[in-house]
Parts: sequence; structure tokens; C-alpha cells
Amino acid sequence: MEDLEFQHVYFSYGEKKVLEDLNLRFEAGKRFVLMGPSGIGKTTIFRLALGLSVPDQGRILGIPKDGAGVLFQEDRLFPHLSILENLKVCVPERTEEELLEMLSILGLSGEENRYPAELSGGMRRRVACIRAVAVHRDLYLLDEPFNGLDKSIKERTALWVVRETKGKTLVVITHQIQDAEMLGGKILQF
Repeated sequence: MEDLEFQHVYFSYGEKKVLEDLNLRFEAGKRFVLMGPSGIGKTTIFRLALGLSVPDQGRILGIPKDGAGVLFQEDRLFPHLSILENLKVCVPERTEEELLEMLSILGLSGEENRYPAELSGGMRRRVACIRAVAVHRDLYLLDEPFNGLDKSIKERTALWVVRETKGKTLVVITHQIQDAEMLGGKILQF
């Protein structure tokens, strides 16, 4: 497991400069929280780390060869698959029993045969979170993982995320200081 490092990275969307001479290191096995106003480049950092975008200049080192566990701002669940089927497709390395236990831990016991359209936004968010975090990876990138969750479910989900990613590199984007505090780790303000 290597540090994920951005060295003198520049990135623009057309004429709009988003990142200018970004130097950033995410130490392997640590937790980080990116905070700052919308449009400042936080999600762009994720896109670059995943290879979905390429820097205009600079380089990015330490991108894991097996990819990352990723939670985008949108839940991106397959609408034609049940909740359990969504998890099985994206997390084939976990047993059905493990997946059902994760659903139970996050307050979704008994929901496994329902479809995404039948769930509330907060329920879908928790399923998407499981899908991202249950994969065995060295790097996890979570964009607003607790959107739409009430306080007690948010706390339960944060504890689960911290436990599941222990010893791995976790980078989370949030606008909520309470979310950052629940996750612990280093806060990087943009």
C-alpha cells in the first residue's frame, strides 16, 4: 500500500481552472476529510485519483492497481436489481451472509429484496455506502456518504465505515463538520 500523492497538479474544465499547482499527500492507512465550498475541486480530486480525468499538468502517484472503493454523490444503484442483488454484483468477494449482516448493522434488515425505487433516499444512500466500503481495497473515496441520513443512522454508518476501512486509506468529502468529526482523521480545508 502506497501513499496517494498529487504533485503539481493542474486541472481545468475548458476555460475554468479548478486545480492549480495542487500538492497533496494522502498517507497510506490514514483517514482524511476534504471540506470546502462547492466547485472548489474536491470531486475533481476523486476523478483524478480514479483515472476518470487526466491532469493538464503534474502527476498522481500511488493509484492502487486494483482500484478503489468508491461512493459517488449519486447512489448509482441498479434500478432493475434488488438491494441484495445490487450488493452481490458489486461486491462478489463477500458472502450473502456478510452482506445481510451489513444491511442489518446499517438498519436495513428485511429490505434486501426490495428495489431502489421502493426505498427512501437515506436507505438508498446506506446501500450505496455498503457497496463502496464492502469491497476489499486499499483506498476508499466517499463523496458525501451521509447525505440524507438522520443523526442516529449517520453515527451508526460512520462507525461502520471507520471499522470496515481500518488500516486502509479513507478519503471523504463532506460539507458537515459533524460528519468529519465522526470519521476522525485529518481535515483538509479547501
